[in-house]
Amino acid sequence: MSDSRPRTLARALLALAWFLCPAYGIWQAAGLLVHFLGESATPAEQEAAARWLCFAAATAVVASAGCLLLSAGRRAGTVGWSAALVLSLLLAVAVAPQAARLLPDRPLPPAGPGACQERSGGPSTCPGG
Repeated sequence: MSDSRPRTLARALLALAWFLCPAYGIWQAAGLLVHFLGESATPAEQEAAARWLCFAAATAVVASAGCLLLSAGRRAGTVGWSAALVLSLLLAVAVAPQAARLLPDRPLPPAGPGACQERSGGPSTCPGG
């Protein structure tokens, strides 16, 4: 029975992750995509939202699979976590096309300064002068 307590703690932590992490990922994605006053999400926000949706689906699948493995030998736990794994896989299948739709068609340009600014003293490295 000495190995039962660490397995119970691991199952509890994975169950907590199964409840909280996907919800947090979906919340973050919704926060990036939902704008008011007629604004649209930028391509960078859409890409970040796609990553959050993938995070939500992946953590749901991994946490439920981990709990299923740790509950081996216990009938109620095995049945419950098998159902959770099926629900998680359904979430992943539902999220995949949405995340793919949010990704931009072409890579985003690297973020950096948008204009060349001349400095006093020394040669100018800006194009055109």
